[in-house]
Amino acid sequence: MSNHSHRLKNVSGFALTAMLFTPFITSAYQAAPVVSTKTPTYVTEKGARINGAANPNEIADTYVWFEWGIAGKNQFYQTPHRSFSGSSQLYDTYEDIYGLAPNVQYYYRIVAESSRGKDIGQTIYFTTKPLTVTIDPIVIVSTNDATAITESGAMLHGYIAPHESSGVEYWFQWGTTNKLENETPHSSWGKDSGDTEKTLSGLTSGSVYFYRMVAQNGLGLVYGTTRVFTTSGLPPPPAETQKSQNVSGASAGDGVTRTVTASGNTTTGTGASSLPGYNVFGAFFGNKGTTNTARPATTNTGNTNTNSNSNTNTSASAAVNNNVAALADSNPVGSFWDTLTGKKVVEVHVEKVGPAKVPEHTPIEYRITYSYRITSHASNAKLKIILPASVIYIGDNTNNELLLEESAGGERTYDLIVGRLESGSTRTISILGITTGDAKGVFPDARARLEYTDSIGASNVVASVSGASESTASSETSSGSGYSILPSSLLGWLLYVLTITGLIFGIRKLKAFYQKRKEAIALEDEASRRGSGSSSFPGGQVAV
Repeated sequence: MSNHSHRLKNVSGFALTAMLFTPFITSAYQAAPVVSTKTPTYVTEKGARINGAANPNEIADTYVWFEWGIAGKNQFYQTPHRSFSGSSQLYDTYEDIYGLAPNVQYYYRIVAESSRGKDIGQTIYFTTKPLTVTIDPIVIVSTNDATAITESGAMLHGYIAPHESSGVEYWFQWGTTNKLENETPHSSWGKDSGDTEKTLSGLTSGSVYFYRMVAQNGLGLVYGTTRVFTTSGLPPPPAETQKSQNVSGASAGDGVTRTVTASGNTTTGTGASSLPGYNVFGAFFGNKGTTNTARPATTNTGNTNTNSNSNTNTSASAAVNNNVAALADSNPVGSFWDTLTGKKVVEVHVEKVGPAKVPEHTPIEYRITYSYRITSHASNAKLKIILPASVIYIGDNTNNELLLEESAGGERTYDLIVGRLESGSTRTISILGITTGDAKGVFPDARARLEYTDSIGASNVVASVSGASESTASSETSSGSGYSILPSSLLGWLLYVLTITGLIFGIRKLKAFYQKRKEAIALEDEASRRGSGSSSFPGGQVAV
């Protein structure tokens, strides 16, 4: 009897404990949102309605959205996050997605989140309908990031979708320039959509390589976006060719003896006229672009070396040409005048083609233009185009010259390698994209900037934002800016000082003239006052 009563007490205690904690367990379970993914409806060639249900559990700050993408690819998109409220029961919800590709498999799932937790629904797959018009299937390829990069090798990655096409071959083109002068062996592709890879070996350390994926079927070639990677390590030293050590002997010339010093400089003997004026002229007027390279050192102790007349004339002519070219290249007067008149010598513009308000999942176009009007040339020029996260890149009109860089925050940066910029260089590029749900019906802003190195080695950046006026970012060195009000060469400074001196001299002359004129007027006034008070005769006697 005691054992039985003891059991009843244990059962009663357990039941009482369960009754006390059940409300807390139930409330904790109901606090987080609950979702369920449902089958799609209205599936067409280029769109579908994705469905789901969500239980907010009476939490007011609950948001619901869908994640979707192409089957087999890691990248996915999100529909707008919408506020979702209600009691503790499932409510149906849906989103319409557009701009899909025909006869392609997609996936989606519903997601809900509140301050009490987050729930993700199961993934559902569907395939868009094929086009009613019979067309030959095409191959779609995508160039992905390279991995396993070492000093002498790398692994290239890509994605290929045959779309039921037969006889598909794929390979990678690569090289040290964007001409892509090499390619990997061709391979056959007989599977569904998926990733692939190729290994490169025998590369040079510390070097930049360009690559892209290529596929081919009966309809022709298809190219992926060109990307770049840099091998690790230091670049090898440049190859050096042995120079001739033969010294020409004395020959009939102008009869002048010139002594060659150990530094390679030539001093002129008696009875000859030297040419130092050209070098002084070049140094005085800002010959920044010319580098005097010393000749190989020759040690002549107590001896003289007589150079031929033809060699001397050639060297002098080269020195003159170098200095004249440097004078034409600097052109400080033109730059100073452009600055004074407000003319922009380097410009970048980003134009949004179309209305400011666009629906979600709508094709859009950006028109990027750069202009370079500086007399001196620039090098290492690169145009960077930054697309926001709310725009999906579709294509451009550069014939696969754009290089993709991965960026943080969802933005994507595309590089156009320009190289050398001459005066008058200009180019317009069209970028096509499609807006996502995050654009919220507004034409998103894109950015662009032109980076280059000017003739004196300074780095410059000129930037612009679509829909806003062009702005100039600061360069790494202040002398590299084409917009400075101060001169950038010795000739410019000389003109600047002469102008200021002339202004000061002119002001002083005007001041002296004004002072003399003031004194003369004062004397005339005094004489007039004296003459009006008495009558004088020529002899100086006053009439009585």
